[in-house]
Amino acid sequence: MSVRVAVIVPPAPIATPADIPGGNTDDALLLLMISAAQAEIDGPTGWLGRALGPQTLELTADEWPCELPYPPFLELVSASVDGVLVPGITVSSVGRLRVPDGAPAGEVVLRWRAGYDGTKTPAVPANAKAAVILSTNMLRSMNRDDVFIEQEQVNGVGSTTWTVSKDVSEAIERTIGNLLAPLRVWS
Repeated sequence: MSVRVAVIVPPAPIATPADIPGGNTDDALLLLMISAAQAEIDGPTGWLGRALGPQTLELTADEWPCELPYPPFLELVSASVDGVLVPGITVSSVGRLRVPDGAPAGEVVLRWRAGYDGTKTPAVPANAKAAVILSTNMLRSMNRDDVFIEQEQVNGVGSTTWTVSKDVSEAIERTIGNLLAPLRVWS
């Protein structure tokens, strides 16, 4: 089966500048960093296999799939075959598709909303939000002119103090992976 999933409405951010220590709500660069950190893991563009922020997705396939990818499922927006809407298609709360007998065959296009919204689905898992915040902080620390230099002294001997060593960077990346491991969808 040939399947393609596209993002129709991008995911809502799961963290805000106010969630980032020292964050300024008017900081456009910080908003971009949050979006980049989330995009690395969220929905079809990310490696987690899960929709985090509420978003609209569209699946195109050459036959009816058994279930919709990128849980959690919020609502089915539309179902069509060869451009004609097909009534009676339902989706369970876990994304399993129920197609009535006699449904037409052809190019199937399903559009749905997925993600954590705190009403139809639970709130965004704390570990996912923490991972985005931690990743954003790491991106933010790399945005300085002196990158990882905290203090540099040149009197005689000279010394340099680094804010984030290679070991700390690797520890942060492992921590982000560990925070997200329970949420990962394996297909």
